[in-house]
Amino acid sequence: MKRSIGALTLAFVLMLILAANAVAGGVSGGALGGQVYLFSLDTAEEIARLDNDNTGAKLALTQEIVKEGRGALAITPNGSAPETKIGVEIPGDKLGDWGKYDVVKLQVYIPESMKTTPNTFFLGMADLSKDWEWVDGVFTEKIVKPGWNEITYVLCDAMRNVKSNGRYKLYFSFFRANESKEKVALAETFYVDSIRLSTIDATPLPPIVVSGEFSAAWTLDYERELVGYDNDWTGAVFEIDQTITYEGQCSVAIIPSGSSAETKLALDLAGDALQEWIGQSELVLNMYLPPENEHNPNGFFLGMADVTDGWNWVDGTFATTQAVPGWNQIVYPLTGAMSNLDAARKYKVYFAWYYQDASNAKIPLSEAFYIIPPFESRPAQENYTRLALNLTFNQGSSTVAYLPLTLTLGGEEPSVGLGNWYFAYNTEPVAFWISNNDKDNVKKFASLGDPLGIAATLGRGLVINARGKVFGADTNLYSAGLSASSAFLGRVKYGLPLGFELGVVGAFTSEQGAGGKDDLVLGVDVTGSVPGTDAGLMLAGAGYWEKAGAWKFDAPDNNLAFLVKLEGLKLGPATFGAKYAEVGLGFKSAYAGTDEKALLNAYKGAAVVEAEVGLGLPLGVPTTLTIGNTLWMEQARHNPVWNRTSAKAVVDPIKDLKVTVSGAYVSDLDKDDATDYAGFEVHADSVYSKFGLDIKPFAEFKSGNCADSAEHDGKRADTIVGLNIKGSIPHGPTLEAEAKYTVEDPATELFGYAHYAADAPSGFLKGARFDVAGVGSYTKKGSTDGVADYYGFMGAKASVTDTLDARAAVLSKDEKGGLVAGADLDWKVSDRVSAYLVYTFRNKGIKPPADPNMWRPFDDEGKNWLKASIVGTIGSGTITLSYGTDGRKAADTSNFHAGKPWAYLRNYPGNYMDWQLFTVSVKVPF
Repeated sequence: MKRSIGALTLAFVLMLILAANAVAGGVSGGALGGQVYLFSLDTAEEIARLDNDNTGAKLALTQEIVKEGRGALAITPNGSAPETKIGVEIPGDKLGDWGKYDVVKLQVYIPESMKTTPNTFFLGMADLSKDWEWVDGVFTEKIVKPGWNEITYVLCDAMRNVKSNGRYKLYFSFFRANESKEKVALAETFYVDSIRLSTIDATPLPPIVVSGEFSAAWTLDYERELVGYDNDWTGAVFEIDQTITYEGQCSVAIIPSGSSAETKLALDLAGDALQEWIGQSELVLNMYLPPENEHNPNGFFLGMADVTDGWNWVDGTFATTQAVPGWNQIVYPLTGAMSNLDAARKYKVYFAWYYQDASNAKIPLSEAFYIIPPFESRPAQENYTRLALNLTFNQGSSTVAYLPLTLTLGGEEPSVGLGNWYFAYNTEPVAFWISNNDKDNVKKFASLGDPLGIAATLGRGLVINARGKVFGADTNLYSAGLSASSAFLGRVKYGLPLGFELGVVGAFTSEQGAGGKDDLVLGVDVTGSVPGTDAGLMLAGAGYWEKAGAWKFDAPDNNLAFLVKLEGLKLGPATFGAKYAEVGLGFKSAYAGTDEKALLNAYKGAAVVEAEVGLGLPLGVPTTLTIGNTLWMEQARHNPVWNRTSAKAVVDPIKDLKVTVSGAYVSDLDKDDATDYAGFEVHADSVYSKFGLDIKPFAEFKSGNCADSAEHDGKRADTIVGLNIKGSIPHGPTLEAEAKYTVEDPATELFGYAHYAADAPSGFLKGARFDVAGVGSYTKKGSTDGVADYYGFMGAKASVTDTLDARAAVLSKDEKGGLVAGADLDWKVSDRVSAYLVYTFRNKGIKPPADPNMWRPFDDEGKNWLKASIVGTIGSGTITLSYGTDGRKAADTSNFHAGKPWAYLRNYPGNYMDWQLFTVSVKVPF
């Protein structure tokens, strides 16, 4: 099927031309001036809308320390959370004009006596319109002083592009980052007042701002040797290289002989390295291939021999990685013979690297490339002189260019790096910017917000944006040069009568290379509210075409996608919603994102009709009933495949108790399909909230296709009962526990977590805090033996004097499963000099390499780490003298361990303790 869409394409190109003409005739201007209150924080009712986002902070109204109005927010951190947060939903009446503002400001009061003050401030946003979806966030750093400080967040495009009828939540995070970028918990009360929306235009700026930092580090090092590296008769030479590093580790330069068809490295595999190897399915080798090399290896082989008694071949494997210049992860899949080894024996592994041309002839390698040794790590010593220059160019009250440059000396040649730069030109009616589109750049691509999600994401590359009003239409256009293609994306929205809005979205992609193809996605949508109601109505359609000529596009079969949606239609006590979605198998969009819940992914190859009604029942107690139905059809012929009918009732019989009962029945409508979709499920739970805890018993039964794929006595069924408890008891522990039992193919799953923190009797100390926590789990499935896992944490922090703080902790199981203990001292010698001492013991240590030139005071099997530092300040500059390494790694930020009191100890370090490491570093910000 072929369809000409020249007229539609011409209309889209015409819109680009109109935008450019509008800009050419525009005059300097800006967004809406002035400021408006977002939250005044004057009343208890307003404070009650805030939450601490599970960071344990106490939020209260105060009238003692106030910046404006009658009140302010007092925030008391819990003393152990790495971040102190406040979360609040944006009032609906603020969303209509939200996009006219680009700055959020708040006032923060720091008491004179506050010892640990925040220096990093983060503002994040989540979309609550459907469930919970992260939007984006921005950081700002500020050296706060005692008294009131103004914190300014410049919103990125994604945070400005909100829907006026949506629901959004803001998250303000306050924390302190130390010299090692480790988050230090806040413990003392500070205050927040007057959260406002503002514009950059309301903030006058100097024409040019130059900021940056001069930094340098020198390591008093010794000559290191590589021991145990064998070239297996290929003539290769191996050298430690401290200029090419990966995640803090030195690389090893592989210098080929230039005459051997293969370049090889043979290493012994025994001891701890062998223990970690056993049972693994693959070996990942980090390799750096210099872009300037004429030939880099493109063939990667890994062999193994048993050398316990003589020499016996085990097996070999090839990596399938397509390596590129720069850093690569070469993945070697391990065969069973190479994985299931005997810990009592000794082995040798052989890496073979080669370059193979188009005729499969092996060309000898002659230029160095680099690897990170797979069995032992060596700290990358810091030897550099670096100048970071941040150049900000402003016009009036708008930033027109930002260039972060870094000049580094320390290698063979000076290097200049360019950070997340952008150029911006704010004009009326259209504003421009251009950037590298990095995820951390202020100027980066934001979803165009079309109903189908055609233009939701865009990769890193050179991106140009034009956005503004063109003949009364909101226009947002992108041009992008990506790694393997060029892209042109845009969306135009125009107001219609009765409050409706017409939208047009397009995405054109031109792939690079001889085999590259060009394609186009074009869509139209109408959104608004049904007249006389608050119900939302959405109509959207789009098509996909492949370019076949100068102005000719061919359409593959089933190249269309549609969406018709009605939501929030209230008729008496009932609220109705309905949706029809269809996505053809031939419809494509390279910028739709990978989220499996996104419409274009979830409904691929299907046509779906969904309907839902919710109503309150007059039963004497608050009761809501929701009934829904989904008809799933094969898209091409609209043949029914399955139908799902569901119901859910929520009852609030008494205060603090909520009971939920739900069920669904799925019928199989396509007997020709080998999959049997029939099944049903029921679920019941009750949540009782008391003493700060949510106590939730639950039960569910699933049958047929609703159950998992395992069969029990020839049937698919799952019966699950359980109990979940979560919350914090006032002046008591924080608890999180779940017990779950599956009846069929019996399975028991238990999990529990408890954390108790309290101010300890201080005695002669200025203050002390005690933390104890434990985690346990138990899983038993069928007749197999149960598997238990548990670990505990105990820690204490104390202010010994006004200038000396101490911290000590023990965690029974770190990332590698061994016990870890740590002790820290922080001594403020004077206003300009501070001293730090960090000690870490790990039962599972990292043995240093067998280097005869390395001095060690004793043979501890690499279990002890020690780092001592003295930091002095001269003006705004700092000089740091350090000895040793601390044996720690950055804490997790996104999993179960994130924010837990043991997070700073748990993660395993990348390097052994170097007892001869002395480092001097200098930093001078300006």
